[in-house]
This record gives sequence, C-alpha cells and structure tokens, in this order.
Amino acid sequence: MSHLLTERRFKILAGAVIATAAAYQLPSAVEAAPIYNIKMRISTTSTNVLTPGAANYGSSLSVTTGQTVFYQLLGNMSPAGTVNNTFIDASHPNTTLVAQVQDPDQTLPSGATAGDGAQSWKGDIFDTAAANIAVAFRATGGTPASTSGRLQNSWNVGSGFSGGNALGNDLTAIRPVHSSASWSGIDEEIFMTGLFVVGTINGTNVSTNLNPRFAAAGGSGVIFFNSAANGGTGISANASSGTELGGTADPFFGYSGVTLTGTGSAVPEPTSLSLLGLAGLGLLARRNKKN
Repeated sequence: MSHLLTERRFKILAGAVIATAAAYQLPSAVEAAPIYNIKMRISTTSTNVLTPGAANYGSSLSVTTGQTVFYQLLGNMSPAGTVNNTFIDASHPNTTLVAQVQDPDQTLPSGATAGDGAQSWKGDIFDTAAANIAVAFRATGGTPASTSGRLQNSWNVGSGFSGGNALGNDLTAIRPVHSSASWSGIDEEIFMTGLFVVGTINGTNVSTNLNPRFAAAGGSGVIFFNSAANGGTGISANASSGTELGGTADPFFGYSGVTLTGTGSAVPEPTSLSLLGLAGLGLLARRNKKN
C-alpha cells in the first residue's frame, strides 16, 4: 500500500512539474516580434547622454529624494529575419524584415525613395503602477525650449514636433518627427534626452516603473522597411494607439522601460539634522571630559 501511494504521489508531482514547465514555455511561442523598438535608459549623470549603449545608462537605478536623473529615449529597427505577423494588406499578411538600408549613409536601391527606419512617433512616458516614487520631469532647454525633453538627431524637423508635457509622474504627448522624406534608426539612435527630479518616496525599498508607450490619446507612429526588397518599393506601415494598445498580438512597435528603487532622502530632514547635531555635541563633551 505504501509503495503504491508513493508511486501515485510521484506521478502527480511529475505531472505538476511538466504542466508548470509547459506554462512557463508558452509565452515564448507567442512572443511579439516588433519591427521597431523604443526604449528608455537612465543615469545619475549626463555624461554620455548622447551615446547609444553608454555603459553608465541602464534600465534600473537606486534613487533618493531630491536626486536628478538623466534619461535617453532610443529607437532602432529589429534585425533582418525578424517576422511580424500583423496583417498589412493582402500582399503582406505577415512580414519578414530583409537587410535594412540606411538613409542617407548608404546608396538606396533602385526605385526606393528613402531608406528604412522610423519617420515619426507620438507617445508617453508613464508610471505603470502606484506612484511609490514621485518624479517631476523638468524642461532642459534646446529645441523646443518650452517642453520637457530635448529632441536630438533631426527629430525636431517635421510638423508638430514636441518634447512632451509633464503631467504628474508622466511625460505625455512626446512627438519626435523627421521631415517627410527622412527615415532613421536602423542602428540604435537617440531621439530625445531629458531629466527628472525624484520627489517623495513612499516607503522603504519601494520601486516604480517608467515605460514608454504610444500616447493613450492619439498615439501614432510611421515606419518604413524592406526598401531593399521587391525592387526597392518598401513598405510604409502606420500604427496607432487604437490598434497597438487595443490588443494587437504582434505590434509594430515594442517598448522597454526602467525601474526606480527608492533608498531614502538625499537631504537629511530637520529632525535628522538635529539628532546629528546632538550626537556631535555628545561626542565633543565626552572628549573634553577625557582631556
């Protein structure tokens, strides 16, 4: 009886392990393969802020109240061979990216009017959870001077460009735009830089996430790809928050954000300063007594 019970328990346990493994592997089978990727990276210093892939810019940071954090927004095309299953039209029920052509650094294929990459995007940086850590996006000057982010690499040439509007923990309606015939970002490229100041931290070792996304209201983006295929005709794809945020299984745009973890206050509060002062006086009195 004991042997049969043990064997039965083993089978149940083995089945549970197999089921768990299958559930764990399932997401990779349906993982989206975006054509264009946008990510945010942060640092405690502005050094290398215009350098894509700079070692001092990462996806996570420990912060204190009052600290200034510098950020980059970057974009790049997915590599050749990436498959995206979004239905564009009858000729393109799904799309495989071919070798990308840089504009204007490389000679365009016959018949192509532009290289591959992105031409415009409208999105937000938003707090994905409760505001455990408050942040305040600040204007950085440059062009446009009245907004919170500074557009880089000719992303401030097209009509309606904007570095966004600070709204609580979010930066909304960011709109980098190239001229109508300009496309870029095959290789990773910085399209906006800026900074924010850390405010109240509600708790000990709490964290919050800041992610880029299509703007919740009127978000959009235009990309051009496969200009080296089909005689250089290429494909122009338009995406919007109405489709990308509405449950598209394989979106054109993919996003990667950052995590802030609060470690305390950068500036001691008055009470803390008083305690430090009293402690210092106590040490001084003790030293005088010994002398």
